[in-house]
Amino acid sequence: MNKNLKIKNKLELEAKNLRTLCTSIVGILIFMSVLIFVWIKLMSEDIDNVAFNVEKARVMTGEWQAFCNDEQISSITLPSSVDANAGDKVKITRTLEAGDIEGNSLMFYVRQAWVEVTIGDEVILKSDEDRKTPFEMVPGSYWHFCRIPEEYAGKRLTIELKPAMNKYAGEIPTVYMGTKAALIYMVLEQGTVSISLLLPILVMGIILIIGGVCSSYKGLKRRLFRLGLFAVISSMWLLLESRITQVLVGDMVLASYVLFACYYILPMIACSFLLTYESLEKRKSVKIMFMVSAVSFVAVQVLQIANILSYMDMLVAVHILLILIIADTIRIYIDIKKKRIPIAENSVYIAMMLLGICCVAEVLSYYMFPQLKVGNFSKVGLLLFFGYLAYSAIRQYSRLEIKEAENRVYQKLAYTDMMTGLANRTAFEKELEDYRKAPWAEETIILVGDMNRLKFINDNYGHAAGDRALIQIAKLMESKFKDKCKCYRTGGDEFCVISRGISEDKFDKLCKEFEQSVKDSPQEADWEMSVSCGYAVVGADGIDECYKKADAIMYAAKVASKQQRIS
Repeated sequence: MNKNLKIKNKLELEAKNLRTLCTSIVGILIFMSVLIFVWIKLMSEDIDNVAFNVEKARVMTGEWQAFCNDEQISSITLPSSVDANAGDKVKITRTLEAGDIEGNSLMFYVRQAWVEVTIGDEVILKSDEDRKTPFEMVPGSYWHFCRIPEEYAGKRLTIELKPAMNKYAGEIPTVYMGTKAALIYMVLEQGTVSISLLLPILVMGIILIIGGVCSSYKGLKRRLFRLGLFAVISSMWLLLESRITQVLVGDMVLASYVLFACYYILPMIACSFLLTYESLEKRKSVKIMFMVSAVSFVAVQVLQIANILSYMDMLVAVHILLILIIADTIRIYIDIKKKRIPIAENSVYIAMMLLGICCVAEVLSYYMFPQLKVGNFSKVGLLLFFGYLAYSAIRQYSRLEIKEAENRVYQKLAYTDMMTGLANRTAFEKELEDYRKAPWAEETIILVGDMNRLKFINDNYGHAAGDRALIQIAKLMESKFKDKCKCYRTGGDEFCVISRGISEDKFDKLCKEFEQSVKDSPQEADWEMSVSCGYAVVGADGIDECYKKADAIMYAAKVASKQQRIS
């Protein structure tokens, strides 16, 4: 028992030392990299002609005339807002003078509205309300880009918006101008924060999915996979919402559908993940939330396809579900704490609380401050949520690996004879039991061997000499019966061999070679070392009868050997 405890302590110490070493090395390398980065930044001169932001995008300043349904409202500067409803025609216009536009292009971001841009009598941009789609969809929120003709001076620039949603009706966007390269770079630059927050979540999710697929631990396998799926879907939604993916995605109708699909499936994926925790999987409320989320997702698709309600109209359903899921998780945690039930899953509750704070802030800002970008709070919340849970999952995986290593060591101790290194009696009995449950198809032979005169050696030369003799026999046995055989020490001076797939003739030859090798082995003193063996082939009467036959044959050989020595 003390030996087992020493091995356990040694394993724990080695694991702790490895973690400390890895942490120290990573910390030193990161610190070194930061120092080199600061050194290069401070001591190097900028090379202006290699940067992609040489051309700058500018905001179009000055006054515009605003109209709603052809009725003039006022003079405004951008960005701004006017009183309007879904379906109204909101129009801003101004006369261009030479030098008003820097570069050759205009760009602006519009949420859920159809757009038409004209200069003089020429339409230079128009989003078609009658675009062909499988079912009616809202126009979407994205950047609109148009090229300005060279001869624009003295002409009137008009931007007409037809909002599809009351929520965003009346929003007048900022208009940017510059070359196409400058405008694209501006979009990328504005999305830097989103990318820096969301790419770690996406990469983390992919790693967790791979870890879940490859993990050999069933409970952890489900948890890692579902957490990874949650991370990937969440990051995809926020990346599509972040205004930057339009640089890479051309089909905005399809991108809009993927955005809404990712968002509407989030409650179901969240519940699916929560159900991997023991303290939550038995809770009826979590199962109900999962079913309601699944039904809600299907209902949203049906209502959109049937043109009864649009995806935008049904966002409130997701908001309610997410808040209910978070609130229910916190309620369960408080209930567990009140009842003082020990739980080993505090990480998920802490993570849900962090996410809950950010989600509530996101929902409130969506309804109270619609002019703000969607997803700002969600990005921070999801980064905290997935970062904390991924860290906890990695720690759990590390603990399981250490435990698995300990189990392997303990199993080896349980099934190994510590003196000879052969499998012990427990391992032999287990092998017999496995055969009883499912007999092997190969020809099976059992050999029983017994060392002769062990008591004589112990009494006359000491137990250490007897132990050395046993170890020598074990080595010789393993060297002879190494192909398709398993060797055991089943008692003080008794050994066994179980072979699978060796013919009786070949086994008989191996047995004789083994007996002779024991006789020919170097002797420490004036005594002969020998072993008596008997073997039998497993037949229809089963493996237990075979063992008895082999033991009887061995005993007869031992008696004959003793009589030969006496005579």
